[in-house]
Amino acid sequence: MAELRRLVSYMGEEKLAGRLALQEADLTAVDILVDAIRGDAPELQEVQALRAIVRILGTLAGDATGDTVPDVSSSGSLLVQGIRSEVLTGAVVDLLQRRLPSFPAEEQPWLLLDGLRAMRLLLVLPESAKTAQRAGQRNTAAWWVEDDVGYTRHGEARRCLGEVLVQLLDLVKDSSKAEMKAAAFGALQNLVTGSSTAFRHVAQTNIAEKVVLLAQAQMKSLPHVAIADGCRLLTLLCAGPRSHLRKVTDANALALSLELLKRLEVHREIASSALVLLSVVAPQEDGIRPDTLELCAGVVKRFPQQVREELSWARSPVSGAILALLPKEV
Repeated sequence: MAELRRLVSYMGEEKLAGRLALQEADLTAVDILVDAIRGDAPELQEVQALRAIVRILGTLAGDATGDTVPDVSSSGSLLVQGIRSEVLTGAVVDLLQRRLPSFPAEEQPWLLLDGLRAMRLLLVLPESAKTAQRAGQRNTAAWWVEDDVGYTRHGEARRCLGEVLVQLLDLVKDSSKAEMKAAAFGALQNLVTGSSTAFRHVAQTNIAEKVVLLAQAQMKSLPHVAIADGCRLLTLLCAGPRSHLRKVTDANALALSLELLKRLEVHREIASSALVLLSVVAPQEDGIRPDTLELCAGVVKRFPQQVREELSWARSPVSGAILALLPKEV
C-alpha cells in the first residue's frame, strides 16, 4: 500500500515504477488495486488506483503518463501480468460503467481520463503474448484475446468491455482533452485487433458514427493528436463482412478523410492515417476524383514512410489508385 501511494504522489518515483513494471514478483498489489477500484480500500482512492495502474503499465510501454504506447514488446514483471488479469480489468470496467451517469456532471473528469488510460494499457497485447497465443501457451497469453475453439469462457466479459468503451465515446466527444479521446480510441483499437470475437461485437454497434463525430469535433480544437487514432480505428472497423465497411461508409468516413486531407495535410500522422482511411472506403464510392488523387499524391510525396506504416492498419482491400502513388521501395 505504501509503495502504491508513493507511486502516485505528487513527486512520483521513476525508479519505483521501473522496478514494479520490470522486476516485481509479489502480487499483493493486485489485490490492493482491485479493492481500491471497488471502493473497499479507504487508504487508496479509486483515481489513485487507476493512476498507479497507468504509471506501472505506462512505464513498461515507454510513457509513464499513459498518453502514448510507444513500446509493446515486453509482458513485464509478474505484477504487470497480474494487473492485466481478468479480475482487475473487470473491476476497472465495472467502475467506469458504475460512474457513467455521474461523469457528465464532473468539472474535473480525472477519473474518466485515468480510467480510459488504464483501459488502453490493460488491453495492450505485447509481442511476447502474441507469440504465446500462436504457440497455444494460454497461461502466458492475454486472457481476453480468444477462447479455445468451441468453448467460450470470456464471451460476456469481452462483450461488456466493448459496450462500455463504446458508451464512453459519447462522454468524451465534448471534452477539450484530446488525451481522453486518444485513450478511448486506443483502448478500442487494442480490443478489436486482439480478439476477432470482440471485433464482431463492437462492429455491430454504432461505433463508426461516434468515432467520426469525435474526430470532427477534435478538428475544431488543439491539439489534433487524437484524430489519427480515430482514423486508424475506422480503418480497422472496415475489415470483415461488407456490412462492417458499409457501417463505416454510412458514417461519412469518406467525407471525414477528405476534410482532413484538405485542412490538415501538413500533419504527418493525421494526413497519412486519413489517406489510408480514404483508400479503404474509396472503392465503395464512385471512384476517386482527380483533385482528390492530387491531394493524396501530395501526402505521399511528403510522408512516404509514414503512409507505408499507416497501411498496416488496413485489414481490407485498399484503393489501387492510391497504392500506385507510393514510390517503389529499393
